Amino acid sequence: MNNPEVLIVHHTASGGNKKQFDAVNRYHKDKWNRMVLVDDWWTPIYSANGIQNRPVRYMNEEEAKTLGTLSSLGYYAGYTHFIEKDGTIIQARSQTDIGAHTIGWNDRSFAVCLAGNFEYEHPTTKQIKAYQELKKEIGLPVDLHRNKQANRSCPGRNIDFSVLDRQLDTEDMTKEEKLAFYATKFPSLKAFIYRIMGWPLA
Repeated sequence: MNNPEVLIVHHTASGGNKKQFDAVNRYHKDKWNRMVLVDDWWTPIYSANGIQNRPVRYMNEEEAKTLGTLSSLGYYAGYTHFIEKDGTIIQARSQTDIGAHTIGWNDRSFAVCLAGNFEYEHPTTKQIKAYQELKKEIGLPVDLHRNKQANRSCPGRNIDFSVLDRQLDTEDMTKEEKLAFYATKFPSLKAFIYRIMGWPLA
């Protein structure tokens, strides 16, 4: 059971503009497939020295769920949410699922991973917008992976709170995004903007 105290921000450390969630999910699944039981300890197969002469067993799916490797939503990705470059948000774990992302924090945090390598590139405006909406919805304090786990640079040198919480520049937005932004910023204009755009008022 997860009892979240904080939302931890990560990056994939993979550049480019292609969708990345499927690749991340496969990567995490491959890590699960490489876990073996050696002398009552679950060990990555590449760390299990001398397993050729010792009885070993691969992890089954039920054990993967128990250990938090496989989520109740059927994903292997260790993050609660994932944000693609185009701002698409994918929920990989339920709010009660234990995560698999930050040593010492997996059973007391949510995690959001942004697609990209932010050592060398910058998050897109759509990613920042999606992150800010998700942060508001979750309502937890936020921290960065590197602040929660030693010897980590994640989510990259180009991500800090000034970037994550920055006022979005409307010049980077589409017409629809600009109007939605102004409708949120100036509630008195919301009905007018929604009417001219043909959007249903909630």
